Amino acid sequence: INGHYKNKELGVNYDKIKASLVFDGKKMVLDTVWVKQKTGLFSITGEMEFDSTIVKGNIISSSLTADARNFFLAQHRNYEVLIDANTFVRTGDKNPEFGGKIKVIRSDVFLPAFMSDGKNIDENDIPMLVEAVFPKSDSLLLKIKTEKQISRSEKMQAALLDNLTGKLNVEIPRNTWIKSDDMRIELRGDVDIVKTGPYFELFGNIDIVRGQYVLYGRKLKIKESEIIFQGGEKLDPNLNFTAEYVYRGSDKQKRYLELRVNGKISEPEITFILDGNEITE
Repeated sequence: INGHYKNKELGVNYDKIKASLVFDGKKMVLDTVWVKQKTGLFSITGEMEFDSTIVKGNIISSSLTADARNFFLAQHRNYEVLIDANTFVRTGDKNPEFGGKIKVIRSDVFLPAFMSDGKNIDENDIPMLVEAVFPKSDSLLLKIKTEKQISRSEKMQAALLDNLTGKLNVEIPRNTWIKSDDMRIELRGDVDIVKTGPYFELFGNIDIVRGQYVLYGRKLKIKESEIIFQGGEKLDPNLNFTAEYVYRGSDKQKRYLELRVNGKISEPEITFILDGNEITE
């Protein structure tokens, strides 16, 4: 009752936390865990069943449901994320499964804060509630644990992840901003995170609604563009991107220069259009 969790570096300040656990033989029931904010609420319910005792036994089945309503996962000077969510994870006799929906009501990310070599990533830097909402990838886990001994329970978790299947929908209705000192872009989109085999896949579109980018002191207007995810083991979406720069030539007439980027991110095709005609530079 009246618990709290605060981490200034991550921008996490969860106050008014309540939890209720029920122990019944080989079963532990998470009757209620909820975190209340001024205008939002996050709750988790679920249960775990063990093959022998809760202290020494292995988990043979579990279920977890996480719901969020107008809830700030994080508020930091470099980012903030406000979501609605209804997600679940189930394990047991049948194949383990995840699913649900996350709606990003509002988010704002200052991109340079994330452009690092990742040397300081620590498993403990991942907020507990973020882990509850978003499935943790095995690649991230292995990266974090590179120089640490992997315990038996972690090996079991990895095996569980291998068999996990499901689909999680992420909706971005608008009002999601990616920013840097030279860039300001608003996004919308609808993406499915799918796992039917050994790896996670992404399907769907993320659209650039509007934005601008400053290049060599010139402001380029980013026109409506899209990033298209079509699944596959390697994350290599298709681009359909257009940026425009308007200026006056030596004759004082307006000129329209477009930069177009199409094709796979790994092998983009870049073209330049000046007043409707393709140019080489």
